[in-house]
Amino acid sequence: MEESFLRKGKFIESNGGLDMSEVFDGTVEVQTSGATTTVVLDGNLGLVTAGGNGSSGKVSVQDDEGQERARIVGSLGTYFVSNGLGQDLIEIGGLDGALVVRQPLGNAFPEVLTFKQDTASLTAGAESAAGTMIVRDHHGHDTIALDSAVATVIVRADTGGTLADVLALDGNTGTLDVGVDGREGTVRVRNGAGLDVLVMNGAEAALAIGAAGHAGSVSARDGKGREVFRIDAGQATLFIGAEGNNGDLIVADGQGRQVFHVDGKRASVDVGTAGNEGHVHVHDTDDTLRIHLDGRAGDVIVRDREGRPVFRINGSNAAVTIGTDGVEGDLTVRDAEDRAVFRVDGNKAAVDLGAAGNEGDLIIRDDEGRDVIHVNGGGALIGVGANGHEGHVQVRDADNTLRVHLDGTLGDLIVFDDGKRESFRLDGSNARLTAGLRA
Repeated sequence: MEESFLRKGKFIESNGGLDMSEVFDGTVEVQTSGATTTVVLDGNLGLVTAGGNGSSGKVSVQDDEGQERARIVGSLGTYFVSNGLGQDLIEIGGLDGALVVRQPLGNAFPEVLTFKQDTASLTAGAESAAGTMIVRDHHGHDTIALDSAVATVIVRADTGGTLADVLALDGNTGTLDVGVDGREGTVRVRNGAGLDVLVMNGAEAALAIGAAGHAGSVSARDGKGREVFRIDAGQATLFIGAEGNNGDLIVADGQGRQVFHVDGKRASVDVGTAGNEGHVHVHDTDDTLRIHLDGRAGDVIVRDREGRPVFRINGSNAAVTIGTDGVEGDLTVRDAEDRAVFRVDGNKAAVDLGAAGNEGDLIIRDDEGRDVIHVNGGGALIGVGANGHEGHVQVRDADNTLRVHLDGTLGDLIVFDDGKRESFRLDGSNARLTAGLRA
């Protein structure tokens, strides 16, 4: 297509040299054969305009060998940088406002770096060309490195004059390392209000979950998806176990022995083990030990507010002791109507049986289960002996000398003097009374 020049303004000079350069004042318009202006050189504004009036403009920049190295294409709104072989290395602009960098890889020419403004995205790398992104500090150190070839993200910092990896995310192993020797790591997770609801503190080896107004919780599930472990900070509660999976809480000592075991299946608590006896202490609000389950002695000890052992169950001797020096003991048993029908009074050294509306009975059996002694409160009666087992009542003086004997075998009442001689006998078998000393 033949084009013509249209000069607007004043021709100033020509240097008359071989290059035939000319200088114009104003604008120079380049037109098509149809007299349509497609290129304007505006000297007043220092502006070059290509295109318009029905034509899409294009500016091409070539090297000294005539190979195109850069061009601006009006129809695409794009700037291209080429390698001189007809391949575009860099593309800027376009309909999606992108920056695209390509790399020749054999017969392919993939995008190895793409930045798009419409999606606010940055993509680095392509097939057979792993992407890498590096951010350097003012010293030129690689402080942030993202390497897709090894699937890692590394953040480095100066720790005592040495650049160390203070954060490393490894996609191959699925691990995140935070902190390094000389620089402890911390991980914070914030909620929508900006509160630290989860903090992993490497300096204190601590994990904190929850914040003001947001109670924390920890949950663990078994292989069937059942929640078998949950810490609920809102209720200050620990839940272990679920339906179909009994919970257990086990505490081991310094030698790995299970010295504390809460067994959900048996609903039991075991304290102590071989080589390490267990103890359970219960303190009151003044921190005074009040109840002690002693695994070593096999005792249950209850103490008063002064710390005195006022009740002891002695497992070694199968004995129960109530009271101590300065505190007499009492044992009270009540019936279904809350009447004290049995009471052992340590202060009076007395045993009380029965109460108004419920008379007392004391029954003693022999080794064959026969009631051989029966103190009947209802009948005000004492019975000694039973069928197959005769009874005896013996009364002794302060010197332990037998003075009175009720003999159930003979049916006799016998009285002895202080010399152990029989002085009186009531013979029930023969209905005879004998008085006088008998050698």
